Amino acid sequence: MVAATVIAAAAVVVGAAAGNASPVHHARTVVDPGPPAAVTTDAAGCPVTVRCTTSATTSTQLRAALRRAFPAARVVAGAHTVERDRPGVIYQATVLGALEGGAVVSATAACVPGGAAVVEQTVRSANTSLDLAGNTVVHARLLLEIVPGAAGCSVQVYLNSPGVGTSWDTAAISLAHDPGAQVAPR
Repeated sequence: MVAATVIAAAAVVVGAAAGNASPVHHARTVVDPGPPAAVTTDAAGCPVTVRCTTSATTSTQLRAALRRAFPAARVVAGAHTVERDRPGVIYQATVLGALEGGAVVSATAACVPGGAAVVEQTVRSANTSLDLAGNTVVHARLLLEIVPGAAGCSVQVYLNSPGVGTSWDTAAISLAHDPGAQVAPR
């Protein structure tokens, strides 16, 4: 009983001392990055200085490029943004295709007059897990290919394919590099 009283008293003293201790202060430096870059396009890819309309139909040139790369693709959706006063001036076009086995490919071609040059990129990733035997199981593979065109123009192709197969990678890269997929500056 005496030991329990001594332990309880020690706990009270230690707790009181901890409660009176100075709190720890962490210095944090925040850097102001300056004013944001000027917005040059709206959400549909139209320059903010131009009046555009967006259509829920696929541009014929992007659809043709998709068919050249993926002849068996089923076009699921598409859209394009054009200048209202000059319907032949396309600023952004998108096509979405379904492939066999559950793979999906999308391509977006965009061109912003006076825009900065785009850097070519290839990004690959995979969604994996381990099975009970410790083997790696690939559930999905992702490929993003960005190919520049004229200044401010590019094509971005995104491929999401199930499993370990790479049968669509070459076709997706071919689509991204197809000159017919680019939106031409005007």
